[in-house]
Amino acid sequence: MIKIASKNFDGFELSEDHLDLLNGINEKTRQILERINNRKPFYMYNQAKQIIKSEIDCRFRDADQDLNDRGRILFFYGNFNTGKTYTLKYSGFLLKTKYDTYWNSSEDVFPIIFIDLRDDINTAKQFLLFLLDQLGRSVDPKQIREWEKTNVTEIRLRDKIIRLLETYKTRILILDECQRLLKSRNPDIPNIFEALKDLTTKSYWNGDLRTHFILCGTQDGVPLLEAADWIQGRAHSIKLKSLPIAEYGIFLWTIYEGFIQMGISKEWDFAIEDAESHELILNPEIALFLYKRSGGKAGLTVELIRDAVKRALNSGKKFPSKEDYKLVILEGVTYKTEDGSNETSNTKNSIQVVIGYDNRQCQIERCPRHKNPYKTYRGLINHYKNKHPNVELLNREGDRI
Repeated sequence: MIKIASKNFDGFELSEDHLDLLNGINEKTRQILERINNRKPFYMYNQAKQIIKSEIDCRFRDADQDLNDRGRILFFYGNFNTGKTYTLKYSGFLLKTKYDTYWNSSEDVFPIIFIDLRDDINTAKQFLLFLLDQLGRSVDPKQIREWEKTNVTEIRLRDKIIRLLETYKTRILILDECQRLLKSRNPDIPNIFEALKDLTTKSYWNGDLRTHFILCGTQDGVPLLEAADWIQGRAHSIKLKSLPIAEYGIFLWTIYEGFIQMGISKEWDFAIEDAESHELILNPEIALFLYKRSGGKAGLTVELIRDAVKRALNSGKKFPSKEDYKLVILEGVTYKTEDGSNETSNTKNSIQVVIGYDNRQCQIERCPRHKNPYKTYRGLINHYKNKHPNVELLNREGDRI
């Protein structure tokens, strides 16, 4: 069993109101819509394959190896909608298929656990209490007060979490939305990392098993690396990037074939007939349009195509057109239209500034912070968002921050 201690992943359920909208649609179209809504396929691509194989599979497999005392924490990050959570949760299903014996021993065994972090966690104690609550073992406040008298609260909470993970036989614990720990009001992030370090320290565990921790978050979570010194080199980071255009084309074709298998007509303009071979090939015009709309982000592309297909079917068409893609609203996305202008969703940015992790001072010359650097990268990011909301921040790879 895979325990997901969070909201239903990518959940979409047909409500009664939605079913009423389908009354005028023929039965075949209704069935296709239900397949799309009920099936959540993962469209694999090379970057995801490599991460699952080189980082997640080996962590799962080696969780009970008698390694050194210094447990490692993987920080898996990237921009919004690059498919981070999707990749991690799909890897869970792949691991369940590959190592099914770990799930067959008991109903109370959870080899992989997902937890969504909240943005109101400000101290190490709150962090540990939150984990216990999500793991199904809340602590009595009276007990907390007793521990506080002798200053052993965090030690007791740490031990309870470890004993529980041992009971669950949890090999990987994934903490999603970890950028929420980095609110500007949160000065206790080093102590939260200290708590994570203790949770991965082998000497606190009873048997051979030791749970691996994976932190997952957006680009806003990069300043977590500033606290890496507090976990003594245990942090390892991987960035999930937007797809290069060549790989993006292969990815689109995989999505097209997936929808064809669910019953969508092969004739939609996603694919065209090759003049020489007379075989179906990817329509380069549509492919480039989707690449610009999504920024090459895998997660956003899946959402865009799925919503366009459902929009088309609900309006009585057999397949989506370019207009259906245009009508899908994508939060915070800017792209070039055919006439060269910018089309923007939910953003007012007009100036682009490129900064690196080592930058600390504002690049706006007349700003007081132009010659007065911040102590942390996060402080600079908050400065731009508060003082220069018209600035669009990019990292050195060209991704939005």
